[in-house]
Amino acid sequence: LKDKEALPFLEEAIRKSPDAKQRHAAAMCVGLICAGTNPSQQKFAKAAHSTRKGEAPVHPSYPEGLPILQFALKDSDPMVREIAAQGLGYLGDTKATPLLAKALGDPDTHVRRRAASALCTVPAEAAQSELERAATSDKDADVRRAAVEALGWIGTSSVGPALARAAGDSSSEVRRAAAVQMGRIKDKTVLTALVGLFKDPNDDVRWSAVQAVAGLRDKEATQYLVKALDDPVPQVANAAEAGLQRLGIAKRKLPGAD
Repeated sequence: LKDKEALPFLEEAIRKSPDAKQRHAAAMCVGLICAGTNPSQQKFAKAAHSTRKGEAPVHPSYPEGLPILQFALKDSDPMVREIAAQGLGYLGDTKATPLLAKALGDPDTHVRRRAASALCTVPAEAAQSELERAATSDKDADVRRAAVEALGWIGTSSVGPALARAAGDSSSEVRRAAAVQMGRIKDKTVLTALVGLFKDPNDDVRWSAVQAVAGLRDKEATQYLVKALDDPVPQVANAAEAGLQRLGIAKRKLPGAD
């Protein structure tokens, strides 16, 4: 059997098999078979500077897999629900958005994290409120981080307030993700939140925040970038120097500054 010819048999396994491992394997196969090119994934790949290797042809994603994965997303076993959420992300179909939004409230941590990650490659505007809640309130840091990243991929200024709140998270990974995504939306209203991260105890958080502020190319940020030149970590100071150069202020280029 090739490609879509196997879908009816896989669906039957998902619906009728008493073995959770078999249902999981069948759902994984559905996701892989139906994965393909779609506008959301192409946008994600371009922004992430990803490259495709190999000569195998890539087909458009198959929407036939969506109702099968939708059923799997209701499975009693969290392992099956998790792989179903991942598969829905592969499809990049707007019809998957409300399904993934609902999965953000799943009792299983892994399912919630996978649903949030899937919303990076599925148009997520309709799930914004659920993502904001997950980004700022979920009990698991990995879920919060994934939700923050998905919010950033929405790419509009409307996600700025939620990202700014995430900048105060107890997890450095969530704070770093918030800084990166605030830099992605390039909205001046998040400047205060980003500058607040210039004093973060984590080096990577400070670096991401300085890079994000530098990317705003806002003269108002000059004073903060100047102060960041004194950061004890060269990588952070270099990022501040590079930002000042883009503003036409810095004359000296530090080693490693881009």
